[in-house]
Amino acid sequence: MIKGIGTDLADIQFFEQCLNDNKTSVIQETFTAQEITTSERGPVPTAHRLAGRFAVKEAFFKAISQTMLHQNRKINVIAKEIEVCVDHIGRPYLSLHGQMDLIAREMGIKNIHVSISHEKGYALGFVILEG
Repeated sequence: MIKGIGTDLADIQFFEQCLNDNKTSVIQETFTAQEITTSERGPVPTAHRLAGRFAVKEAFFKAISQTMLHQNRKINVIAKEIEVCVDHIGRPYLSLHGQMDLIAREMGIKNIHVSISHEKGYALGFVILEG
């Protein structure tokens, strides 16, 4: 049964600017060390990968918020608790930590389906929560 669906669009140029600005801590506050490391590998530019991961984090929050609203619950989202990982062939998946993991378990979420796409300066994240 589908428990939630979320999508988000992220501007790749914003993440390019963040990577080039030593005064901002957006990257360190939003992404885990593993997300940053894996975003720096391979032929896809780092900003593209970070934008895609950010879009997935936002999409997950939108998907889980649908159910939370029906339960009249409020949550304080910590972006690093929603970690976007890749498997051995490069497919994205989510690894939840802390409060996000606890909430997902309480809601009976069994599977999280993730998709990322990049096109003309934007990255799209799509998430389906299944329980």
